Amino acid sequence: SAWRKSGYFLMVLGLNGILFPLHLINQNILMVKGDSRTLLLLEVLRRIIMVVIIIGTIHYDVYVFAAGMSLYSLVLVVPNMYICGSAINYGLTEQLRDIFPLFFKLIAVALIVGTLSAYISCPPVVNVIILSTISLVLLYLLFRRNSLCMELREMIISKIR
Repeated sequence: SAWRKSGYFLMVLGLNGILFPLHLINQNILMVKGDSRTLLLLEVLRRIIMVVIIIGTIHYDVYVFAAGMSLYSLVLVVPNMYICGSAINYGLTEQLRDIFPLFFKLIAVALIVGTLSAYISCPPVVNVIILSTISLVLLYLLFRRNSLCMELREMIISKIR
């Protein structure tokens, strides 16, 4: 029961972890382009959004606060991608078109594994091993043709040899 509660936090805060590279890449674009003024304005916008969400969620329990932090990350990614993408002529719709297939695959794996976890009643360690293995197999099947996945596979094979 206590692990179920921590699972909620892991799931909700995992969304922040998934979106963090997008924020970083987009900020690096502005730093490389030398557009410090836009970077500053984006940072001010980020802080305003953060304060509004913190004020709106702090009066509730920690679950709502954690969900608010994930909402912050989701809300922030749109202006971040728009502003930074315009600096290199890579529009928001193009970025979303490139990213959505990845997210749909990840959501599909999460839903499948989440559904399976409700039906598997093993000791917690065995449960984690089974669900992790299923997750890795599904992720491999979905991303095996992806260039990064192929590169990772080659790197692992070279390390094993």
